[in-house]
Amino acid sequence: MAGLFWELPPEQLETFAVEHAAWGYDIRRVERAEVQRIEPHLATPPEFALHVPTEGAVEPLAATQTLLAAAQDLGATVIANNPVRALNLSAGHIVGVETDTGRLDADEVVVAGGIGTASLVATAGLTLPMIASPALLVGTKLHTKCLKGLVMSPAMQLRQTAEGRLVAAAGFDDADPGADGAVAAAALFDAMKGMIASGASLLPHFHVVGRRPIPKDGFPAVGRADGIPGLYTAVMHSGITLAPAIGRFVADEVLTGRRDSLLEPYGLGRFL
Repeated sequence: MAGLFWELPPEQLETFAVEHAAWGYDIRRVERAEVQRIEPHLATPPEFALHVPTEGAVEPLAATQTLLAAAQDLGATVIANNPVRALNLSAGHIVGVETDTGRLDADEVVVAGGIGTASLVATAGLTLPMIASPALLVGTKLHTKCLKGLVMSPAMQLRQTAEGRLVAAAGFDDADPGADGAVAAAALFDAMKGMIASGASLLPHFHVVGRRPIPKDGFPAVGRADGIPGLYTAVMHSGITLAPAIGRFVADEVLTGRRDSLLEPYGLGRFL
């Protein structure tokens, strides 16, 4: 899978390419003819785009289920559908959590609760300023293969899953799509149909409004809370993208006390 990217204004695209190439990304500018060759089913290819041949995508649900199964194979206990309502404190130390079915004791609690993180850590007296940024996800019914990779345009980010479903994502900088987002979803679906040459044959299947958890300064908030032993927080956007690295770093710090140098700018102390 590869990626085509043109969601920024042209001058910013050039800067983006230079910056990412300096970081080691395999990224290059491609003109319209090559865009059409890379993604022949785009209805209106842009004048130019950035091509990242090593770009890919992970289906979050499938990845999560795989990781949970692997954790269980190693002896972990998975408790699902049992919401955590509060953190339990004893002598200023986090000793577990309070759930809908009772108390769970723990030596250390790692809170990775998305937009619910702020309210949960607040039960232990920790203030974590966060923004819940709305986004919309729209999926189609199964369709014959028409996209080879990721497509990131000003209108949406679009991909096709392995089984054939097209999935589009769009953010809302100035407006909230509402609780169910039906009107916004219909508009995004129409835009999706316009992007694909065979778009008239696409059929809608689902839409969902998500709230992206973003610490107020836009950067991850990962680490222990000063003055509240037993509490560790890991929250960021994009969680799926960063999860492989953050998961390793968090596990290492919780188990050994070693904090990776890459995490240093992202501790909770900057919010105090």
